[in-house]
Amino acid sequence: MNYRFITKQETADIFRCSTRTLDRWRKDWIEGIHWIRLNKRVLFNQPLMENLLQCALDTHHPLHIREVDIYQRLKR
Repeated sequence: MNYRFITKQETADIFRCSTRTLDRWRKDWIEGIHWIRLNKRVLFNQPLMENLLQCALDTHHPLHIREVDIYQRLKR
């Protein structure tokens, strides 16, 4: 799987929410997995964001946990 990182606005568009809402949600997500900081920019892991949408934003959903696990193994 190709793990592409996208901007805050692109991520907000996926969730159909504001960037402020995204900032609040980001506090519950894991830096280095769900999102990264590149200089002063915050970028989001697109496949994991799309997976979170499918899992109704539940980071404890079994499908999301599996997807995070796959990402971590590929990242090594």
